[in-house]
Amino acid sequence: MKEKKFITIFFVCILILAVIVAILNVVADPFNVFGDRFTKWYTYDFTQNPRTAKIEYIKGKDYKNFILGASGASSIPTAELEKYTGKKYFNLFSYGADLYVVEKNLNYILKNYEVESVILPLSIPSALRYNVERTSLNYYMNPDVSGESKILFYLKYLFANPRNAIEKFKAMGKRSLVQESFDVFSLDGSYDKSQRDIEYIGSEEDYKAEKGFNKDYTKLKMAHANDALEAIRRMKKACDDAGVELTMFLCPMYKDELARYDKAEVESYYKGLAEISPFWDFTGTEYENDPRFFYDPAHFRNALGKMMLETIYAGRKDFGRYVDKVEVPLYTDAKPDAREFYIFELHHIDKDPKNAYIITKEKFESVLKYLKENNIATVSFRDLYNYVNGDADLPQKFCIITFDDGYRSNYTEAYPLLKKYGLKATIFPVGKTMGLNKYPDTDKDIYEHFSAAEAKEMSDVIEFGSHTYWMHQAYPSDKYTFRRTAKRLPGESEDTYVKAFKEDTAKYKALYKEFADGEPLVFAYPEGDFDGLSELIAEEVGYKVTLGVKPGKNYIVKGLPETLKKLKRINIDEKTDISEYE
Repeated sequence: MKEKKFITIFFVCILILAVIVAILNVVADPFNVFGDRFTKWYTYDFTQNPRTAKIEYIKGKDYKNFILGASGASSIPTAELEKYTGKKYFNLFSYGADLYVVEKNLNYILKNYEVESVILPLSIPSALRYNVERTSLNYYMNPDVSGESKILFYLKYLFANPRNAIEKFKAMGKRSLVQESFDVFSLDGSYDKSQRDIEYIGSEEDYKAEKGFNKDYTKLKMAHANDALEAIRRMKKACDDAGVELTMFLCPMYKDELARYDKAEVESYYKGLAEISPFWDFTGTEYENDPRFFYDPAHFRNALGKMMLETIYAGRKDFGRYVDKVEVPLYTDAKPDAREFYIFELHHIDKDPKNAYIITKEKFESVLKYLKENNIATVSFRDLYNYVNGDADLPQKFCIITFDDGYRSNYTEAYPLLKKYGLKATIFPVGKTMGLNKYPDTDKDIYEHFSAAEAKEMSDVIEFGSHTYWMHQAYPSDKYTFRRTAKRLPGESEDTYVKAFKEDTAKYKALYKEFADGEPLVFAYPEGDFDGLSELIAEEVGYKVTLGVKPGKNYIVKGLPETLKKLKRINIDEKTDISEYE
């Protein structure tokens, strides 16, 4: 009797545990298998398994335009795509370059949606594998797509290890405006590259070392080239039969990754692709020879994706080609145009240099004289921006002179000397202190700062950026929240900080209009203090160039706007030997 009771209790406990696990998995729904009705954190779900989560997310939504493919397809900026086409696209890419999955997704959307257009980015790695066995919760396909048993599918996730659900609940307490490793997607189905697209880039060699490019590139066999080509052929026919516009292109590939493949196999695959359909080819260009145009050896940057769209929709001529007959791939050893330079940081000019941030007039003139005699040009940040983002050129030897804070000595001493030597500079005033010789709301003396009227007078040789309106304070006050720098305060909520930063920026931009045209392009972080959130918001409010105070040389690359972020500066004091930075 006791044994029977024990067995009953045992099975009841098992049943209760199973019910608890099932409830936990349904409520958390970390793979969006059940519609994620409770947390509605879809981008987290995409991160866990885009194959299931994205299909469930788009159900019942009126999508007509799609991007399909592997993770490389993520670097096609949907916002830019909408500007060109007027259409909203959902990116259905998933992990693993498996065209079997891509074809299944295509068949699903053609059956269930009124599809108008499909963009199909292709890559050489798609010939490595085909219909890979799916044995993980992170890789199973939605049964509406795969045609597999729905009962077995839902049971797998209903009674899955509750660790996945628990991890999602833990992550909910860490949610941030800054992209985190557990939430790497945007709601349009693309990767969230908001942090990667504003990261410091630096030199080619340093970037390779930091981002995993210095690895062993073992040789690879394109064992499934025929399977891949047949899948592409079927997808082309399916779109043609459905009257759907299909745009195919071959994606850029980092040179060392491409070198892993047999050249003859690549050319055979290329020929086979051209026989199936015309396509846009973005391989064999100079950008594949610079790792900085790739997030890692396998994924090209959004900057290249943007350029690809410019070629397809805006007639860009210097990147990619349209292949409408059988040809061989292009090859080149060329590299994108790039520049190296220094930015010099100064503050105040005074006959008594009390610290490392004050120099004498004589020292400043010696710097200018050295630059002039050695044919080192001075340029503006607008010049940098136009070089990186457009057709503008830059001298082979140049530097940028900057002044922080907005001291009046910039007007009385630096400005006349700059005019004398025919050079230019950029000044980053603090808006609140412009025109003052007393610390705001006190009777404390400070070095006098130039006024808006004096700033306007200097605009013939001076470019102005921002050093904040009033987020670079020296003394606490009960009249405002004390902020020594523009970074979030300890314990401050993200929302409060973002509101403060945006309000401060709005005040500075309003003042800026009194002495300069347009809006400030450049933001110099007070004390060089920044983090991922401050960089994210600085980008959002319109600053295209950001500066810190870390010493070093700068590297910019034409076509890569990320190289304008977190630039380094050399502080000039009385002891600085400017010849060390030529």
